[in-house]
Amino acid sequence: MKLNYTPYLYQIFTISLISFISMSGKLQAQETITSVGSGDWRSTSTWTPARLPADDDIILIESGHVVEISGDDITLDNVQMVIKGELFMDNSGINLPSLNLGGSNSGIYLDGGEISEGIGALGEGLGFISIDNIVVWNACSNSTCVNIANGILNGLGLPNTEYNGNTSGTFGIPSGFIVTLPIELVSFIGEFLDGNANLTWKTASELNNSGFELQRSWNGKDFEPLTFIEGTGSSDKLNTYTYIDHNIMGTAYYQLKQVDYNGKFALSNVISVKAIKTKPLEVLAYPNPFTEELNLAISKDTEDPVEIMVYDQMGNHVLSLKEEEKAGSFVKNMGDQFMNLPAGYYFANIIVGKEMERIKLMKN
Repeated sequence: MKLNYTPYLYQIFTISLISFISMSGKLQAQETITSVGSGDWRSTSTWTPARLPADDDIILIESGHVVEISGDDITLDNVQMVIKGELFMDNSGINLPSLNLGGSNSGIYLDGGEISEGIGALGEGLGFISIDNIVVWNACSNSTCVNIANGILNGLGLPNTEYNGNTSGTFGIPSGFIVTLPIELVSFIGEFLDGNANLTWKTASELNNSGFELQRSWNGKDFEPLTFIEGTGSSDKLNTYTYIDHNIMGTAYYQLKQVDYNGKFALSNVISVKAIKTKPLEVLAYPNPFTEELNLAISKDTEDPVEIMVYDQMGNHVLSLKEEEKAGSFVKNMGDQFMNLPAGYYFANIIVGKEMERIKLMKN
């Protein structure tokens, strides 16, 4: 059945939420967790990635999949759910489930999907779904049930339920659910040239865009800010941004953190740039100069251990380390070793077998 407009919910006729989630080139601040088959909501095998839905997720139940909620209540904040298959609220047990989506950004969109209920003697009309503390659905399927359920819900201080029983078609959502994206990212690419990563990204439009924090990682998981590049604010023209990350080694990973004037942000997809190795031993120190945090990114061709010998500017030996690492690239955090050393210049010799790289460090 198709549902009508209410003060709490809005019909969505022209905007496809699936396009919002999957459209390439769009920045999105939330991670999408998708059903891989029918199963229990509380089972990691039901979802990909293999974890349970969490706060700030976009939850997608695919066509043909039935995801069941039973037992205790589930409460999540800032969650947006797209149902192409079926969300089954099992109200047949003693513990009657409810799904509580908190925050003004939360919402549910039925994209040809269905919310259904399994009603037992105790469960008639008691299971419910709420969005931002507004009850929008309960497990009722007849008029008598509606009256009883609303009375019970109101007795708990909750608003009247708007929709009851099996619900399919287009299910309205709070207006905050569909948000105009601040950036239309046309491309984000990286190229290795002359020892550097040349990064370029283009936007087709921008809305209240303060700028981009370019982030880098050496393992594809742990990202750190590299630089901030100001945006154009609001624009409907093609804008091109570039940055050169000098002297990279191994494989460097990059993502963009787009920041609005109001402080909200969204993350881009991750890209990688692989350096063409020119020497059997390569070393990169970052940040340099440094204050507390110092990392040495080391790439080597052999299984030989890595020796790190550090000297102050007077030539005094101040510390040494030996690391057993396989051939390839790794990152060594040196911040703790320098914690008790005074500010100033230092020189580090990195030795692997017969190879040595000497780098200059500056502690602020």
